[in-house]
Formats: sequence, C-alpha cells, structure tokens
Amino acid sequence: MAVMMIDFLRLGREDALFEEAMLKRMLRKFLGHLGFGFAVKLWSLRALVDRLDNESVNSIVDFGCGDGMYTFWLQKRFVNASVFGIDGDAAAITHAQLKSRHFTDGKVLFECCRFDQYKASTDADLVVCLDAIYYTEDGMEYLKKACSMVKPSGHLILSLPYLDRHYQSDFGYFTGDVSIDKLAPLYRLENIQQALVAQGFILEEVIQYPNPLLRWLIEAQRSRKPYINLLYPFWLVFSKLTFRTGHQRSTHFMLLAQRSSTACSRDEK
Repeated sequence: MAVMMIDFLRLGREDALFEEAMLKRMLRKFLGHLGFGFAVKLWSLRALVDRLDNESVNSIVDFGCGDGMYTFWLQKRFVNASVFGIDGDAAAITHAQLKSRHFTDGKVLFECCRFDQYKASTDADLVVCLDAIYYTEDGMEYLKKACSMVKPSGHLILSLPYLDRHYQSDFGYFTGDVSIDKLAPLYRLENIQQALVAQGFILEEVIQYPNPLLRWLIEAQRSRKPYINLLYPFWLVFSKLTFRTGHQRSTHFMLLAQRSSTACSRDEK
C-alpha cells in the first residue's frame, strides 16, 4: 500500500491528470467515482473474457483504448500476452503512456492514431473495442477494420455505449455534434450481428445492460447531484443480479464473437 501511495504521489507531481485527492482515488471503487456504467462494463468484460482460454491469447489490441483503463486490466488478466492500445485522443494516450511507464515498466504500448488511418502490421488473438464505434464517421467501417485485425480462431469483444449526454458532444475527430439518439438505430444487435457474420464471425455471447435505471444514474452523476454516489453500494448489488438482462433490440450491450478458423490472416494475404 505504501508503494502504491508513493507511486500516486509521484504521478501527481508529474502530470496534471493525477490531481484528484488521494482519498477519492482509494474509495472510488466503492463510491462510484468512475461512473455507474463503469462497473457494469467491467463485469461484462470479465464475464466474456472468462470464456477464453488463457493460453490461446498471446496478443491483444484495445482498439479505442482511451486512457488505458481497460487496457491495463487486460494486461493483468493475460499476464503473458503482448498488449497494445490505440486511440485518436492525444491527451488520453499521453495519460496512458505515463501510467504504463510507472505501473507496467512500459510493457503495455500505446499509439495515438485515428481509427481510419491505423494500419495494423499483424493480427491479434483478441481485439477489444469498448464504446468506440460512435467515435468514427462510419461505424460499420470501423467494425470491419476491427474484424480484420483478428487472427483466424481469434476473438472480438465489442460494446455499445449507454445513451447519455456525454456522447452528444463534439468528438474531436470531425466537426459538428453527433446525436447518438439518431445513430443508435444503426447499431442495434441484429445489425451488428449481420455485419459480424459477413466478416466471418460467429456470435458466442451477448450481455445486455439494464436500461432505464442505469441511464438515470449516469445522467444524475454527470449533473453532479451530491447524493447520487450514496446509492452506489445498493446499485452494485442490484446490478450484480441483473446485468445480463435487457431488451432484445437494445443498443447497449457487450458481445463476444469468434473469427472462423478458415479465414485468411494478415500474413497470408
């Protein structure tokens, strides 16, 4: 614990992104400072990853990694795998690289690049795309690129974000605001499944998020209502029991799909 606190203090001196109070950092897991949606997403990711054979995952690409929060979790889960994160947000990648140097001795690599400009040199056993499909002008082209980065018999984990105000602002990759309410019908589960099948994937499992309650909690937390985090421990219990349920036509889900073993790898093309 003492070493962890020293590391946090060192990071606090070196980077303005680590200016949060130490107490908040230590308690955020229990008080929901990372957001109510974070817990559901992490539980879903863990449930899907647990279906994979550890020995079959030697390379991982987090396609749309942000500041690396889930990238580092994947590195801890697959300790022998090479892990690489890519995102178009320069500030987030700088943050991720800083954390990688301090907490993994640089084992987790990151690159700042727009999705449409990224060219992978090799395929990966596992490609993870969490809530990133809306950050592109053409989400289906983004999905095709992500699929092309998966090795034959490899896996893709894809999540669609919960609707909230955060996604209705300028993304920074292109001009103009984006209305997720208008985009959401394009990315319903049946549409995504059809696109995956066309790319040679088989859908293995889908976890759908609970809808009305989570949306209300996210919006309340973003509006900084002071009492909302007091509900977090109770919501954890509720969500643990219900996070696999949802509407069949939901646009808020996480899925695991496997690429056909007969597909051509990048090296064979």
